Amino acid sequence: MTDTTTDHINHAAETEARLPRRISPRDLTDYRLCPRRVWFRRVAKVALPERPSPTLMLGNAVHSALYLFFGLRPEDRQPVQERLHQCLRAVWRKHRQADTFATREEERDYGLQGLALLTDFAPKLRYERRPTRSRAVGVRSPEKRR
Repeated sequence: MTDTTTDHINHAAETEARLPRRISPRDLTDYRLCPRRVWFRRVAKVALPERPSPTLMLGNAVHSALYLFFGLRPEDRQPVQERLHQCLRAVWRKHRQADTFATREEERDYGLQGLALLTDFAPKLRYERRPTRSRAVGVRSPEKRR
């Protein structure tokens, strides 16, 4: 056996050991589009750059706005809807990346969706309570986990 043949066998064995045991629906879809993409992501473990998701960015921004809102003193939360909108506008740029939105109109549409979500949430809100910041986002403090 030549050195080249031995190298190929060793490489094949290493690759076989790294093959995923399960294949997800996303892998199948990606494989149809580009088999190399699946190989890079699942076998070679190379992170492929992806365009940031506008929906994920919107969700993160709305949660940050609520976090900021609940950080205010109860008397500073009035008028509720206006304060919620101010909080969203204050955190929006922090969450937006340069290539999150294809156009300014798309960003505007997502921003309006965020304002609408907060507008729908405002009447259901019990703003007179003062939850801690961790309770505002549904996270328990470490001492309460025990």
